[in-house]
Amino acid sequence: MRPGDQALAEALSDNGAEVTFCTYAALGMGQSLAWAIRATPLAKAWVIALADMPWIQVATTQRIVDALESGSALRRCLAPRCAWPSGGIFAALLR
Repeated sequence: MRPGDQALAEALSDNGAEVTFCTYAALGMGQSLAWAIRATPLAKAWVIALADMPWIQVATTQRIVDALESGSALRRCLAPRCAWPSGGIFAALLR
């Protein structure tokens, strides 16, 4: 999280999230993502989603987690275009 966003940090923490403050957040999203990954070195994978997309259901995120745990490679598609695959064997390449 960005330093100084204490109210949101408390709300997330109250709902079970592990919260850390990224001292480099002002340098961009890449720094924030790297911060989160370094803060969770024992994680097998990460689900990276936009926080301003409240219509994504918890069940959708759980399906992504289930697919990652089964070793599947995931690919986001919005017809007719698809993103690069991620997850599964691709997660191992990031280690």
